[in-house]
This record gives sequence, structure tokens and C-alpha cells, in this order.
Amino acid sequence: MVRFDFPDIINEIVDSLKYDVHTLYDLSLVNRSWCTLVIPRLWANPFSYTSNAGGRSAEALVKVYLSCLPSYQKRSISKLIDIPERKVSIFNYPSYLKILPLDSITDTLSYVKNPGSDMKRIYVALLKLILQTSFGLKEARLFEEIPAEVIRYTDLPNSIRSISISTRIPSAKALVFISRQVHLEELLITSTTITKIECMTDDILKHKNTLKTLSICLAILPTENYHIIFSIASQMRRLEKLMIRAFFGITDWQMKQLSEGLKESMIYKSHTELSMTFIARGN
Repeated sequence: MVRFDFPDIINEIVDSLKYDVHTLYDLSLVNRSWCTLVIPRLWANPFSYTSNAGGRSAEALVKVYLSCLPSYQKRSISKLIDIPERKVSIFNYPSYLKILPLDSITDTLSYVKNPGSDMKRIYVALLKLILQTSFGLKEARLFEEIPAEVIRYTDLPNSIRSISISTRIPSAKALVFISRQVHLEELLITSTTITKIECMTDDILKHKNTLKTLSICLAILPTENYHIIFSIASQMRRLEKLMIRAFFGITDWQMKQLSEGLKESMIYKSHTELSMTFIARGN
């Protein structure tokens, strides 16, 4: 007689439905066991649902998060936004967050009614709550500025393995956030205005023992910066993939020279995959 391990089967079912929010919600209502399995999946990246859904869904999500604030903070924030009283829950919803998407969080907050000029206070309170309670964070998308109040007063999590940063100029606050991560395996940097990558060299090299993927996409990348990137890459002990993207500032001839130079500088790193894409200026 074949025996089935039902917890494992249920886990597989739930994992296969992780992008089907409506079905997951229905499954959470089956019984306590299903609910316990489903809730962590539903709350792993809730801002990805509401930033698109908008309206009442977005505002409801913000209020659920804010209702998890300590009492003294809740009293202060409740003057800015109506936070419903809720019974003590067996679930600590913020603790299930796996992805920190600053862009989706700000989009979600844009649907909150009548916060006026106090939106920043709500944003700061929400980020502090997330960073202080979401111990399982694995990914961060720093597409918005991190408020100084958050960096200064919050014990930042150090469990994040993947960071995408896309800003005009990576700020000191973003670099502090990156430098705090001790398990960082993937760093994706996109900027439209950086022309000198050396401003980030020290912060990147702090992760030379853990980084497996380094992606740098800049609008303008002068030739000397490629040598800096190659120097950084050659010091990475676990690097498996190096991706460089640029749209201006390099000729076809320079691209060929750089490609050959990288192969020579990383000859002992035969396991590293190189991907270089340019829109060249011509010969």
C-alpha cells in the first residue's frame, strides 16, 4: 500500500500556487492546517499585489501592517491614518516578508487617503516595522530612497541575499544598507547618472567572499571604469556571473580591447560567466 506524506504534498501544492493569490486565499480558509501553511506564502511579497490592485486593497494592507506597530507608535500614527483595532492574531504578518520592494511600497502608500504631508511619517513607521520584524528577508529592491531616520535608528536585517539598486546616484544610505549584508550573493546596480564606479568599490568588495552575481548597468561608463570593474571582479572569490551594460561612452574597438582584457585578467576564473552588452558609438 502506498503511503502519502500529506504535509509534503500540501506544501508542494501551495508552492506551485504562490503566484495565484486568489486561490491561496481560498485555501487559507479550508482549515487551520491549510491556513498555517498558506499565510506565510501570501505575506511573502504582499506589496506586489496591491501596488497594481490599488484602491481599498492597498489601503487595507497598509492598515494591517500599521496595526502590528507597538502601542505607543500606533497611537502616534493613528492621528494620521485610521488604524482599525484588531484582536490578537496568531500570525505576525510583517515577519513573513521575503522581498523588500521600496518602489511597490511607495506605490501602495499612494492609495492611502488623506495622509497629506505626513506621508513620510507613515512611510518611515512602515519601513521601521518591516526591517525590525522581517527576519527572513531575502531580496531588496532599492528603487526609492531609504529615509535617514530608518538607517539611523533601525537595526537593519543582514539576511538579504539579493539587492537591486536603481537610482540616479546610489546614496550613502543605500550603500550603508548594502554594506550591512553579510550573505549577499547578487548585486544589481542600475543608474542613469553615475560615471565613476569607484565611489562604490569599497562597498562592493566587502562582499568579495559571498557575491556570485554582479551586474552593472550604467548609461555612461568611461573606459577607465571598466578596468576598475575588472579589478573588482578579479578579487571576487565566488563570482559566477559578471554582467556589464552601457549605452554610451565606448567604441567598437574599445569594446573588443576590454573584452580581451577581461579574459586575461580573469583567466584563473574560468567558471565565471561574462556578459557584456553595449550600444557602441562606432569606430
